[in-house]
Amino acid sequence: MNTPIRLLTLGLLAAAATLGWPAAAVAEPTPTPTPTPTAVQTTVNYTCQAPVGGGTLTSARVSASLPTSAAVNQPLVVEWNIDAGLLAPETLPAGALIQRAAIKLSGAQSGTIATVSAPSTSALSKGQALALPVMKGSLTPTQSGSLTLTPGDLTIAITHNGSLQQTSCTADPAAAALATVNVGAAPTLTPTPTPTPTSSSTATARPTATVTVTATPTPTPSEAPAQIAVTPEGGAPTGGGGLAEPLVWPYAAAGVGVLFVIGIGLEIRRKRIHGY
Repeated sequence: MNTPIRLLTLGLLAAAATLGWPAAAVAEPTPTPTPTPTAVQTTVNYTCQAPVGGGTLTSARVSASLPTSAAVNQPLVVEWNIDAGLLAPETLPAGALIQRAAIKLSGAQSGTIATVSAPSTSALSKGQALALPVMKGSLTPTQSGSLTLTPGDLTIAITHNGSLQQTSCTADPAAAALATVNVGAAPTLTPTPTPTPTSSSTATARPTATVTVTATPTPTPSEAPAQIAVTPEGGAPTGGGGLAEPLVWPYAAAGVGVLFVIGIGLEIRRKRIHGY
């Protein structure tokens, strides 16, 4: 195949690849939906000791943001806050307060979720209500099933003038649960199958180009036109390839010989006649 036909063939193959089958779409895994947190408002009885508590039972308001569902080996994140109506024992600068608490787990898995807050962001005067920051924590469930979350004990830490004071608050053992979370099996990433086009598909068909190629055949050695060689009679005197003209030298030599014989005859006759 000569070069022009080869280039034309490669061009047709590229056009067929462009106009033919569409490229297979890369299957993407189905994303796992993120659970929507639910807001929980409830009241829990706490007994807080000094220095911020007097050791008496106090009703605290609990606000929590908890997921509605979870999955095995996937983090379960909780946020909550406790407002026990406690008062600052003295003037406190910003950053002096931190609270820590536990959320108890029961059901498919037992244990606790340790939660902690960032330091307080505002200063407090003596006798002012404590504004405690939000606590956050997380747990990675290892078993599927129903998981119950219940408020646990609380610790309020006050750092001031180089000293640390901690107030422990104990939750009522009969406190109601904050929420029940359904923990499912670990999600599996299943690729979304790519639909296979069929003849009955209603999708618009891609245009198909029809190309007709007419190639001029290259003559083979057996089909090449024959060359006729002409060899002159008697051969050619040179390599020029032309036909040689007839040789005249033999005829000229014969003529000279005839004239020579005639001359001798005439000389003999003269001597006979004249005697010399």
